[in-house]
Amino acid sequence: MAQRRLLQAFLFVWTQGKWWLFLSVLYGVLQGLSPMAAIWLTKELINTIVMFLNDNEARYGLVLIFLIGQFSLAVFTSMLKYVQEYTDFRMENHMGHYVQLLMTKRAAAVPFHYYDLPAFHHHYERIQGSGSRILSPIKNVMQVLTAVITLVSMMIYMLSIHWLLALSVIVVAVPQLYIQTKLGHQRFWLNRRQTPTAREANYIARLFSDRQSAKEIRLFGLVDHLLRRWSSRYLKNAREQMSLLTKQQKSNLGLDAMSAAFYIISALLIIYLLRLRSLQIGDFIAIGQAVQGAQNAIKQLTHLLAAVYEDRLYLDDFFKFLELEFEERKAGESRAFPQPLNSGITFENVHFRYPDSNSYQLKNVSFQIEPGEKIAIVGENGSGKTTLVKCMLGLYPLEQGSIRYDGIPIEDFEVQELRKHFTVIFQDFVKYSFSVHDNISLGDVERDVDEERVTWASRTSGVHDFVEKFPNGYETPLGRFLAEGEDLSGGQWQKIALARAIYRDAPIIVLDEPTSALDPIAEMDIFGKFREVTESKTAFFISHRMAAAKMADRILVMKSGEVLEMGTHDELMRLQGEYYHMFTLQASWYERQNEIAEVV
Repeated sequence: MAQRRLLQAFLFVWTQGKWWLFLSVLYGVLQGLSPMAAIWLTKELINTIVMFLNDNEARYGLVLIFLIGQFSLAVFTSMLKYVQEYTDFRMENHMGHYVQLLMTKRAAAVPFHYYDLPAFHHHYERIQGSGSRILSPIKNVMQVLTAVITLVSMMIYMLSIHWLLALSVIVVAVPQLYIQTKLGHQRFWLNRRQTPTAREANYIARLFSDRQSAKEIRLFGLVDHLLRRWSSRYLKNAREQMSLLTKQQKSNLGLDAMSAAFYIISALLIIYLLRLRSLQIGDFIAIGQAVQGAQNAIKQLTHLLAAVYEDRLYLDDFFKFLELEFEERKAGESRAFPQPLNSGITFENVHFRYPDSNSYQLKNVSFQIEPGEKIAIVGENGSGKTTLVKCMLGLYPLEQGSIRYDGIPIEDFEVQELRKHFTVIFQDFVKYSFSVHDNISLGDVERDVDEERVTWASRTSGVHDFVEKFPNGYETPLGRFLAEGEDLSGGQWQKIALARAIYRDAPIIVLDEPTSALDPIAEMDIFGKFREVTESKTAFFISHRMAAAKMADRILVMKSGEVLEMGTHDELMRLQGEYYHMFTLQASWYERQNEIAEVV
């Protein structure tokens, strides 16, 4: 598996930068040979100078050649380093853009119910910053190549002097390789284990910089409490990291001591060979440099192999994300969505529950909606209203039963083909920090912007009433994120979302409590206008205000994931069931409020 992931990373990078891989191999080979070349030039230069001093033979030309060689090698090595930094930077920028694009598209394609799973968020958090990191294992492998070439060239040189010199290097290498690989494994799994705690700490830290959270944090006096909570998570992870670092430093200290001991042994052996006059002064210096260089190469090699091991584990996370398996219906395999609907929408024995849950959010849901009907969905919190809508949109896969559009199962439609026939406003709709104009026209980005329709949607939703007072009108940015941005109230934001939905002009409309921040009078006005613009459309709206439900053709009453009642307002009132109880309870509350207002 580990080797497969490394090969997969090479092939992945190969598709985007063959030139970079070729240059990286070339850099690795040249950089690996340069240390031994430098040592050889130094050795020959010193030996030549010693011979010149001993026999007074003119060797100026040879000395000059070796000096020029050293200068040329130093310049070449520096140039190679700068060229490599430049090519790496170019490739990192390219891969950063490509990988982030790939991950974003993949995240947008995964089934919506994945976003309800903590494991998915932990997984996604671990692979953030993958753009440049995907190159890390490749660069580390190239550095391994460099270190191996350096080590082999120096080992060959040391073997030519005495086999014990090469043996001392090997004895040091084995424990270093084992310990560093083990530490790399521990670092990766510590990071993996700490991800949930780190995510919580980051979330708490973001609360302090979030404008919406800042109000409540101050009003409830939560600063000290949240700081303690953040601090406990942060320090927990920091202590675990420090513990591992301490273990790592102790191991490194022991390895360094062993390297120093074998270096001393090698130095004594070199002195012994020098006394036998089998070595020249230049050889003595070169062997010392070679032993030191070989030990440094081993240390670098062990660290790099440990890093490659960590990278392999990271690559496993990255490619598993790209390989997430889920059924994607292709456009060529799907059915065309019926336009217009003739027989309507049918729910038949629909069951749904989250993958990690034992309880059903929807149970045995069955009903028929006629084309053009306006359906109000009511029920207490947690009764399954929003879940039902998400199933209807194909966001959640059904565990049992079927949803059909003109008799065609929802599974037969390509996802985008299905959703382009809906316009939806969820209760937690997105507040885009764009201009008013862009916020509305985002409702339909597949067609060119229709300015007349933008204005019509704005007037119908009530947006125009407050936008015309802005100095920059429809070009005014919303929110405080951008310069000259206007801050909107909750009700104004909901009108923006309504305008976006109206602009989309889809045949089926779903409103999930879109007017909860409006007062009852404003809400009734919006629903009245919305009924006008959706006269020929099929519409669903979820509301906790029973007076708004009266405007629907039929009302669907939900409780504990089941459809308890369905009918017109008058039919359900005569039934005196759940809807009757909810309506009369809310009506009596409004009556009491009116009585209090009159007394005041």
